[in-house]
Amino acid sequence: MYKVVEHGERFKSRPEDATVIRHQAQAVKDAVKVRIQPVADYLYMQTDQENFHVERDFPDLTPLWRLAC
Repeated sequence: MYKVVEHGERFKSRPEDATVIRHQAQAVKDAVKVRIQPVADYLYMQTDQENFHVERDFPDLTPLWRLAC
């Protein structure tokens, strides 16, 4: 993640491109960080299933935060 921000800050092409990348880099910095390790541990260590299909196995991927919608 740091590399994305670093490249965005050093981007020297067209000024409008650099602005877009800086805004995207800032959005990544400001994003809500979510620790999903317990979920990953459950899915891959406590179930026998190894292959997952998004629509079948995760029917509700709704964001948890009201402002994220």
